[in-house]
Amino acid sequence: MSLGIGLFAFLLIPNMIQDWNKNKIKSVLLVFSISFFFFLSFYVDSLFQDIELAATMGFIGLLLGLSYVFLGNFWVVYLALFIIMLVNTLADNKYDEYSYWVVIVSTLLSLTILMFDFIKNRKNKNLYKNDNGKR
Repeated sequence: MSLGIGLFAFLLIPNMIQDWNKNKIKSVLLVFSISFFFFLSFYVDSLFQDIELAATMGFIGLLLGLSYVFLGNFWVVYLALFIIMLVNTLADNKYDEYSYWVVIVSTLLSLTILMFDFIKNRKNKNLYKNDNGKR
């Protein structure tokens, strides 16, 4: 769930708002769009019953949106989101009937995706650095 929300909030929404990193008004629009997305997605997830959770997650979305604007790195913000979602899930005891193998496999899968993307970005950065910026 965190990967789906993260991909939508920090890859799809920023790609929809063109030149958000060059324009302050568009950057503010991006942050509020991410916050509204978090609010709406968690409000719908609770079947329009838990507005407090939706407001809390909207505020967390605002903070994560700000960190995305300042850092510009999807994976750092996604890691924070993943930890927040994991702690929230374990604290609420929502999924006590579910097998822990599902949680373990999804955690390992998310960490594997993070690791491969980190390695890929590091290799690309080194290639760019070795070409003296000719790419």
